[in-house]
Amino acid sequence: MEPVDKNRTTIIVAAQDIENLLEAIVANYFFPPKDKNERRSEFEGQILKSEWCSFSSKIRLTLHIIETLKLKEGKVKNDFEQLLRKIMEYRNAFTHGDFSTDGRKVKMKYFKSKPKEKFLDDSWLEEIEGKIKKCYHECMEILRATSPAQSNKS
Repeated sequence: MEPVDKNRTTIIVAAQDIENLLEAIVANYFFPPKDKNERRSEFEGQILKSEWCSFSSKIRLTLHIIETLKLKEGKVKNDFEQLLRKIMEYRNAFTHGDFSTDGRKVKMKYFKSKPKEKFLDDSWLEEIEGKIKKCYHECMEILRATSPAQSNKS
């Protein structure tokens, strides 16, 4: 189970990195970094990093920002939303899922709307890796678009 634990940790940490990017996007939008002050720090600490500001809430806020700034539209925006929701599903599954093995294959049981089971194989893990990388790069593009350097170009 050691490789499974390593993959599990990697997926959870990568999803957290994406969640951190969403926090930065939201903070940049409401409190541009050039205006960094105590209110931004308070907003980040008391709201964005609080347990009641869920990953799902950060996705909704980010989608609002994308729509308001017209950073993505139509199918591109919808595909990005689905990608974010998939990352959240992976994070939840690998955080809360139950893992078992018969010595050859590893099975993960988790809940998403209903109980689900998935065998962990190289192909699925490579798919997850590809989606995480894509999501990370798209979030970085949005973060750059909400940075003051981009704002000053307008």
